[in-house]
Amino acid sequence: MQSLRTIAVKWPFIGLQISNAAMNLGHALAAVLYPWVMYQISGSILWTTAIAAVTVSLLLMGLVVGGYLAELIGIRDVALSASNLAALMALAVATLYATDLLTPNLFLTLAVIGGILEGPATIAVEAKLPEIARLSKVSNHQANVIDDIIDSTVLVGAPVIVGLLLATVGVLGLMWAIAALSVTALIFLFLSLPRFRLATAPRLQDTFESFRWFRQALRAPHLLFGGSFALGFFITMQIFLVPAALAIDDMPAESLGLFLSGAAAGMIVINIILATMKPRHASSDVPGATLLGLSASVALLAFNMSPLMLLASGLLAGLSGGLLSPVHAAMPQMRAPRHLRSTALGLAHATLVIFLPAEMLLVGILIYTVSVKTTFVISAIGLLTMALVYHCWFVD
Repeated sequence: MQSLRTIAVKWPFIGLQISNAAMNLGHALAAVLYPWVMYQISGSILWTTAIAAVTVSLLLMGLVVGGYLAELIGIRDVALSASNLAALMALAVATLYATDLLTPNLFLTLAVIGGILEGPATIAVEAKLPEIARLSKVSNHQANVIDDIIDSTVLVGAPVIVGLLLATVGVLGLMWAIAALSVTALIFLFLSLPRFRLATAPRLQDTFESFRWFRQALRAPHLLFGGSFALGFFITMQIFLVPAALAIDDMPAESLGLFLSGAAAGMIVINIILATMKPRHASSDVPGATLLGLSASVALLAFNMSPLMLLASGLLAGLSGGLLSPVHAAMPQMRAPRHLRSTALGLAHATLVIFLPAEMLLVGILIYTVSVKTTFVISAIGLLTMALVYHCWFVD
């Protein structure tokens, strides 16, 4: 009886974490699967580039203006609207694919509709996490630790799940899994997210003030932006470059699972190592080391894409990408004035993926104009050059 009473008291926080876990996992699975599917139904790398770049660009813009929209419309309304759109989009894509009615134009339109409020919804919920924790009688420290553990688990586990589902239930089964996760996220969000009292209408001036505050709060801009560039390419490898290369070469979905599983294993290993080390500030050479490791990972794929090479490349990419954890942990805490919290938090999140749309577009253009192998070679050389420039320019 006591345990039921405890769950009832803490339900807003518990239900929200279940919803977030389902939503984030669904997004992670879709980020890998949807570009792959776009290539399968269009046969064009340009369409594949479009759906990857457009959805990420929507997320980036939504993060920037998300705080303003959330305060203007209401936290619960924005979050539920976004979750409804995402669930309807996932169900529509799965249904149309199963009936052979999914076209590139329709797929891109649905992706835009489904992702248009993703950024604002993310910021809406994140900005209210302290209030939700207090309402659920959970300390801010506990809430942040639990939230980080769930996010990290989803991030590391998603590639493995994609590989397993592609190998066992195929593309259509994975689509229905994404739809089920989206519906689950919507249900738990509806049942747990409180209706907060609408605050005073926000001012556009607050957004510009947040830009100024965020710029002043950055103590090491080169570290954050260098890490963001490296993170962008790490994500591009997982959700676009490698899937596109395998699809073009007509390699089976299990091959993608090998690369993603290797990347997940690498991230797990490096995060365990970092967790056992004494706490310290992120080294200014972390982005350079990550770029160097990613360069070596891409170079392996330029050599060949055998199963062993895919696994080794994924492992090296995961080890390199995992190094970025200290960079993101070093990002300044959101200590902005209360009326700037949502917009400042959105800017912080947006900074982490600021280079991702451009990197996806550049990789897509390279694949279209030259070839996959040449794209690997150019990427490896470019990453190596940037690592050396970063080390010589920013590292003492």
